Amino acid sequence: MAMTHDYLDFLDERIGISPTNSEEELQAAEVISDLMGQHDVEASIEEFDEPLVSGLGPAILAIACLVGMVLAGTGVAVLSFVGFVLAVLPAALSVARLFGHAPRLTLGPRAQSQNVVAVHRATGPLVTKGSRTIVIAAHYDSPRENFLHTSPVAPHLSLASRLSVPCSLAVAVFALFQMLGFLPAPFRIVTWLLGVVAALPAVVPAVGLIAERTAPCTDGANDNKAAVAALLGVLENVRPSGAEPKARPVPAPAEEPAAEGDQEPAEQYVETYETEPVVGVRHGEEVLRDLAILPESCEIEYVEPARVVVRKPAPAPA
Repeated sequence: MAMTHDYLDFLDERIGISPTNSEEELQAAEVISDLMGQHDVEASIEEFDEPLVSGLGPAILAIACLVGMVLAGTGVAVLSFVGFVLAVLPAALSVARLFGHAPRLTLGPRAQSQNVVAVHRATGPLVTKGSRTIVIAAHYDSPRENFLHTSPVAPHLSLASRLSVPCSLAVAVFALFQMLGFLPAPFRIVTWLLGVVAALPAVVPAVGLIAERTAPCTDGANDNKAAVAALLGVLENVRPSGAEPKARPVPAPAEEPAAEGDQEPAEQYVETYETEPVVGVRHGEEVLRDLAILPESCEIEYVEPARVVVRKPAPAPA
């Protein structure tokens, strides 16, 4: 735990705000890779790219689901059909994920990022063949502020996330009822309103996620440096380095030798020993006697100042 705190202080000092797809993020990766390398593990930086809108896919689908549910209850055939398709799309993707298919949005410009990977290979007589690999991961980029985390709905965000999938299935069923014209009109109106309400649990986090893309980065409680410090603390227990976290020393650039004709003769110095002079008048003995701190038999003796080495220029030769 102590080393984790040391790592957190070091990361907080060396790494500033580092948004995704930025030069600061790459510098943070190099600092973390350097720290991992000090533990004698195989540390490397693996670069990758992904679409900028990849993280907004669920949010876009959640808003499209709400819009589709509203359109499905308009009673216009074309709008109802378009709304039905939009309302059913999130439920269809949820069912596809249940069967092991997870389509991803790959359109739009791509962002460059990187992962810092450290590999510790088990060695020794206790290593058994076929041991499973243990993966420990932590984000090191700076997240952005989300206004929902400081709003009154913050305690209910986790519940809304858990309800998003079952509610998307309910929205698909309610949207299907709008396409069945033989059903009574009051029944279709009630199911339409229920469908709009069922779409809200996924829309609320989606609005916060979209607004988060334009919000400033945070360096407070949501900072990922705490997770990285915990990961490095685990690495210290698995592969102890026995040293406090510090940056590797950067070698100073070598000075270019001066030309032979430009070299000046080195100035000669001589070392002498001098006694530091006493400034002022000593009254210590009188003060101690007046205060009666020491017994009368105690002798008070002043110690001469220590001799110091003084370097003076050597006299010029005659």
